[in-house]
Amino acid sequence: MTAVDARTSAQFFAAPSLFLIAGLVAAGQFAALVFSPAIPDAARALAVTPAAVLLSATAFLGATALTQLVAGPLTDRFGRRNLILIGLVLYLIGGAVSGVATSLETLIAGRVVQAIGAAFALVAARAATRDLFEGPALQRAMATITLAFALAPAFAPLAGGVATQLGGFRAVFGLTLVLGLILFALAAFRFPETHRASQRLEARRGSLWAAYGAVLKDEGFRHSALIAGLANAAMTAFFVGAPILMIEHLGVEPAEFGLYPPLAVIGFALGTLFVRSAMAKLSSDQLVAIGAALMAIGAAALLIPALTIGPAVWPINFAMIIFITGLGVLVPTVSAQALEAQGERAGSAAALLGVSQMAIGAIAAAIVASIESHAPLISFQAVMALSVVAIGIVIGVRAWGQRASQRRDVLSGALKEDES
Repeated sequence: MTAVDARTSAQFFAAPSLFLIAGLVAAGQFAALVFSPAIPDAARALAVTPAAVLLSATAFLGATALTQLVAGPLTDRFGRRNLILIGLVLYLIGGAVSGVATSLETLIAGRVVQAIGAAFALVAARAATRDLFEGPALQRAMATITLAFALAPAFAPLAGGVATQLGGFRAVFGLTLVLGLILFALAAFRFPETHRASQRLEARRGSLWAAYGAVLKDEGFRHSALIAGLANAAMTAFFVGAPILMIEHLGVEPAEFGLYPPLAVIGFALGTLFVRSAMAKLSSDQLVAIGAALMAIGAAALLIPALTIGPAVWPINFAMIIFITGLGVLVPTVSAQALEAQGERAGSAAALLGVSQMAIGAIAAAIVASIESHAPLISFQAVMALSVVAIGIVIGVRAWGQRASQRRDVLSGALKEDES
């Protein structure tokens, strides 16, 4: 354990504080996805098309990604707690503006402010996790936190669907205000600073962007962050495209749609539990390969029926359970790989990891929106399949690079022996 003493660690992982760090990591996901079942209602209320409302999802993800570029160096320089409190204030303001929006432009503006706040909180919370753990303990912690992160997309659509059915799309943002207020109260009274003053001083002495250059020089980080981003792209494609398909084309009520994602979280829980139990027997690269294989099976089970007999509700749910089981294996493993070697640059590394996830997710949302107008029955399934194929390519490139590096090391060692 680094950066904090045992007393601080005990304080941090008291029950309210453990809830806090999980909530901070999941708050952005919740705000992004609780709105999904409300997209058709928001389109009617604002007199625009569902595809136009999807622009707010793209704006949310894009703003989250860009903000993290600034949030990483800031949390390394000034600590985790201050950035969390500022982020939660912005989160609340953005939710309030979105809730009273009477035009698409105002809705997008509110979502952007909310995304900025969520990004500050997310980066600081991830960096705090790296402050506290290293080695296998970090991987186990990431598995636990990632499970909490998965609960947001599992239950946010359910909460959003019920809220939409009871009070329209504006009621959805009332839920984000409640969550933001709870997190702010806990952060103000229960969150200790986990970043040592000496580390913050060292960060202030360097260039604001120098840490990013150092992190990006790590080839392992680049590969892991790209895999995590592509995995998030696949999930984002589902959560922005599935509500339109199921509600508008398959006749599912918003509240009923919200019941389906919690089924898939069973798979994510199984995946993360597998990571915790198998890490002593399998390497992290093997775990990533297993996760990617399960995701590929799930993506194929979504796309092939959609292209042949047409999509149906329960086959989609079954395929998503398989897909998300693989996601539960892959995401915590590559996240730990990305952060493991970064040390005092944990904030910058966490920011770049988040940027990769959100930026690629925003691209996926935009692609789904463009396909939805022409081929709504296969829009998100096609994007998910392409994302999984790209993950396989990155894994293959990384494995090839590792083998090439090993061969160079062996050759270098042999040459040194010959010279001696």
